[in-house]
Amino acid sequence: MTSTDERQARMYDITCVGAAAEPSTVAVAAGDVAAVIEQADRDGIRVLVRPYARRHGEQETVMTGKGDQQR
Repeated sequence: MTSTDERQARMYDITCVGAAAEPSTVAVAAGDVAAVIEQADRDGIRVLVRPYARRHGEQETVMTGKGDQQR
């Protein structure tokens, strides 16, 4: 496995559904998945979790603490 593969293996896409008109998806580090799910449960938001897969032509963007994005 290359370092890029390892990084992607530790990331998950989390999609919040039902919270807004359009579902929103963010890439989350594996260590933060449980916290995101717990917060969504407290807020009554349904989430879908799946392994992260970079879309064709997408630049890598990662969510950091407090909603900031880092490339």
